Amino acid sequence: MFDGGGANLTSEARRPSSKQRQIRNNILNVNRYISGEINGPAMSVECYEHYLPFAVALNVEQRWTERFNLWRESQKMNAYAPDWLITS
Repeated sequence: MFDGGGANLTSEARRPSSKQRQIRNNILNVNRYISGEINGPAMSVECYEHYLPFAVALNVEQRWTERFNLWRESQKMNAYAPDWLITS
């Protein structure tokens, strides 16, 4: 006779492991930092460029760029052109 014990196994198999929870928490913290909800590394050109791929992946690149531009204005940086940008 089937006692339904398999349902418990299925629900436990779907529970995230501690490593998966840690990864999820790290992603949420990066998102919160990029969005300006929590403090993190001080803004700089290097910081902006380092976290930009994460911002794109999390779909918050607009907010991240706004934060960078506010910092840039506060530092009286007239222009920003990344080293990797090639213009002709």
